[in-house]
Amino acid sequence: MFRITLIVTVLAAPSVALAQQAETPEPEQAVVATAACTADEVHALVEQMTDVSASVEDRWAAEDELLLCDPRLVLPELLEHVDKGMPKGGIWNSGGRELDKDAPIEWQSHYAVSRVWRRATHGLGDRNEQSAFLINLLPAAGPRAQARLLNSAMWTTHTEVAAECQLTDPNAASLVKVTSWKLLTQHRIDGCHELAVRALRQTNEAPLRSFWIGTIFEDRRVHRTECDPRVVEVAFDSIDALSIQNLALYIGVDLPGESLEQRRSAALAWWADNKERIQAEAAEWDARPQARGTRDAFKDLAEGKLAIRTWGMPPTWEFDARKMMQQRLGFTYEGAYCMTTEEMQAYDDAYNLIMESAIRRKHGPDWKDQVAAIREEAKERWNKDFGMGEVDPAPPKK
Repeated sequence: MFRITLIVTVLAAPSVALAQQAETPEPEQAVVATAACTADEVHALVEQMTDVSASVEDRWAAEDELLLCDPRLVLPELLEHVDKGMPKGGIWNSGGRELDKDAPIEWQSHYAVSRVWRRATHGLGDRNEQSAFLINLLPAAGPRAQARLLNSAMWTTHTEVAAECQLTDPNAASLVKVTSWKLLTQHRIDGCHELAVRALRQTNEAPLRSFWIGTIFEDRRVHRTECDPRVVEVAFDSIDALSIQNLALYIGVDLPGESLEQRRSAALAWWADNKERIQAEAAEWDARPQARGTRDAFKDLAEGKLAIRTWGMPPTWEFDARKMMQQRLGFTYEGAYCMTTEEMQAYDDAYNLIMESAIRRKHGPDWKDQVAAIREEAKERWNKDFGMGEVDPAPPKK
């Protein structure tokens, strides 16, 4: 039993999305841990379940036992196996554990890991507990496992923040970035398009580049976003790996021809006629404030600078607070002491999205609380030094 589709040809083995599509459907109910397994016992059970030399009975017994263990012990042990992705070669379409006995052992192991993973994530508690636990595993996971963690987490503030951090991290794998961006667009989180274009341009692997383009095409179809000429440029560089129909929908043209080759020829003819116009429009998009803010933020990060842009005249003690932030936390607030314009705000929003994520990666999720504490300390010092003190309460009414 093999499943060969166009998306398999395009994305190949690196895609976690395919691995998820190939999972065996399981009941959604949570499994309550009833076995008092230790971490060492869980490790041994995972090894037995994935041991290609073990009998099918032993592997099934280990799988059944793992379903009863504490998911907080089970999930970290599965990260290494999830990160392997799907076995190479043709795809075995699972029909359930009983029918998988005829599958290659590597595929039996792959689906066993997927079944235990799914049931364990359902046993983590409410959505906030589940997402917080899974997101905390990200630093210990490889790219495929990181993508699976993001996709498995319920959509909460934890997940949104983690996806933004991964998408804005210059060192994050492209697969993790595209997974993060897809999640953010699905939940209509604004301000991420420039990050997608930047990651697309930096992606050299053909399958992942095609995946990036496909998700951007899908975002335009679902959310009616603009046609970005920079994406069109990259798309025609990768036209051999793309769906011609999706490309036609993205650029908004009707490509004539009955066969795929005829439509491909029509697409290339359209590109020859419109290439100079598209390239000129791409340069205009790169000059937009959102693009400049994104570009400048990554440039500053590469040079070791951390700063959040702001505007308006701050209170006097804020200047001392900013010096203290720079000394203690390695970043500060900076900006113009005037009213802002729409263009300035768009630039600052794009810049700050990247900078705030970098600060969060460095100082943790409570970095704003640390800033608030420094500001309060600076305010108290200033009031003490200049004799302002606390404002006396209003006298009681007679």
